[in-house]
Amino acid sequence: MLANRNGNTAYCNVKCLYFQYGSCVVVESACEGEIKLYVQCETQRVDIAEECFELFDTFLAHLGSERLFERPLTVYETLCRENGFDFDKKRDSVTVCGRLKSGTYKIRGDISSQFITGLLFALVWLGKDASIEILPPFESRSYIDLTLSALRSFGADVSFTGEYTISVRKSPMHAFSGRIEGDYSNAAFFAALNSLGSQITINGLSADSLQGDKVYMEHFRSLCDGCPTIDIANCPDLGPVLFAVAAA
Repeated sequence: MLANRNGNTAYCNVKCLYFQYGSCVVVESACEGEIKLYVQCETQRVDIAEECFELFDTFLAHLGSERLFERPLTVYETLCRENGFDFDKKRDSVTVCGRLKSGTYKIRGDISSQFITGLLFALVWLGKDASIEILPPFESRSYIDLTLSALRSFGADVSFTGEYTISVRKSPMHAFSGRIEGDYSNAAFFAALNSLGSQITINGLSADSLQGDKVYMEHFRSLCDGCPTIDIANCPDLGPVLFAVAAA
């Protein structure tokens, strides 16, 4: 797998190991016992890639812009140290070494759901039973439900077995062909214009979607009826558009 590293990709000679978000993330085999991940975009997260790399018992260097690594990674640092992994964060890189094992992984529920979904993506490939214990308060639950639903489409045996516990059971993964439903978070911006008098037709949304953001119409009506207090703990992506509608 070859390309140049000056714009959006690099080369990877590690068998079956290649991650790319849009055109900004690349994996490169540096030398025996070490793999480097180049992150060339300042705004993307590396949560999923980092968790998937921890399936491999080798030193893994994540390189990127200083701005990217200003984002908090203490969740993963704590997770690594609790499970005996090396975790070394510098100004423009993070190096980890360790192999995920079966067991229970504890993670806070009041942080970005991407930390939890990244761990889920790694654990389904573990080939062993494992679980995630989410420490309350638990926010953004709907985003976790979406991830579990998507993983089950590919054969993963994952589910909530309690209010704060996700079980990941050993199961064969398989290919899946299906249709991706419309995104309520993006649709909310066009629907906001409708709430202010426009007439925009929005198609492709699933009425029985698990997306927490589908509550936007309910919130829009509340805003138009007065000055309510709205809880967006389960739909934080609606924050910007709700602020705009409230100010209109």
